[in-house]
Amino acid sequence: MYLNLPLGVVAMVFLCDLEEGSIAAATEEAREVGWLSPAQVQARFVSAFAVRVSDALAGRSEPFVRAHDGVSVVAADGPG
Repeated sequence: MYLNLPLGVVAMVFLCDLEEGSIAAATEEAREVGWLSPAQVQARFVSAFAVRVSDALAGRSEPFVRAHDGVSVVAADGPG
């Protein structure tokens, strides 16, 4: 769970696997869809959003709870 403190927004993020079919190149909600390595995510996105990929790949069974200011993580229950 990720808390955007200035906006009062709570985002829940889930790690999913594609089991069959394909991913569309664009959707009504996204202009572009693509696959990025963890390093590419860290380079392209501010830490408040990049940390979500790191968290998903951490293999932790408990959810992470982090607060951010829209750019940087300001409070966390785990690494990062």
